[in-house]
Amino acid sequence: DTFIQKVNRMESLDDLTRKVSLDTELFGGYYLEIIWSLTGQLAEIWHLDYTKIRTNKDNTQYWYKEDWKDRNEQYTIYPAFNPKNPQGKQIYYIKEYRPNTGAYSLPGYFGALNYIESDIEVSKHVLGNAKTGFSASKLITLPNGEPTPEEQRVVHNKFKNTYTGADGIKYMLAFVNDASRKPIVDDLGQSDLTKEDFGRVDSLIQVNIFSGHQITTPSIFGIAEAGKLGSRTEMRDGFEIFKSTYVNAKQMELESTFNMLAGFAGYPEDLKIIPCEPIGMEL
Repeated sequence: DTFIQKVNRMESLDDLTRKVSLDTELFGGYYLEIIWSLTGQLAEIWHLDYTKIRTNKDNTQYWYKEDWKDRNEQYTIYPAFNPKNPQGKQIYYIKEYRPNTGAYSLPGYFGALNYIESDIEVSKHVLGNAKTGFSASKLITLPNGEPTPEEQRVVHNKFKNTYTGADGIKYMLAFVNDASRKPIVDDLGQSDLTKEDFGRVDSLIQVNIFSGHQITTPSIFGIAEAGKLGSRTEMRDGFEIFKSTYVNAKQMELESTFNMLAGFAGYPEDLKIIPCEPIGMEL
């Protein structure tokens, strides 16, 4: 109970486990700062922000900085965790196995990164349309010469006040020096994703992001699926499958790590993560 309630002077083991679990999901690994007592026992365990650590090729030394973009800030050097030399502060780096990863870990969703980036770009597209409403579908060519920038702004404002509505500006103006021609309006076609295109792209992105994260039942994450009711039985079965194929292995790794550290702190190595229920108790 002492080790669980106060793994360091500020946090419980539950607090620490939440942080390292998040780092594992985001980066495929996590860093722990191990502080030894003067008597050679493990005194405290702290979580270290994954983004603030750098390491050498064989993970035997680590460098810590608050901001790696700041060239004036001095880094702090830490040795790797070594229970045979229990003194001072050391860093314990735990990373999930990935073939040919080198010094740093890779997240499990690495294969879905292109679709994650695509989702970001689509969201920027939607946000841009929502802010500006700009999706030019007409090119209007005015042949009465090339006016000054001030005159162009006057003409543009007249068009804007007359031919734009809630959807924003839907045209582009071009000025050419050819008095023999009449004003020309060219159709640029549909420049944005149509509703049908967006639906297909969004569905493709979702499926591949779910696959990349090994999610078999999106409803257990609060994501509704078309054509499915999301019954309690379906959610419970989906949760059990996800737990068996994904969660259990990660929990076993966490239990192994903290049981090993508890042994160096002088406590029995019988820590277990209590599983949570996706749905409350049923009569």
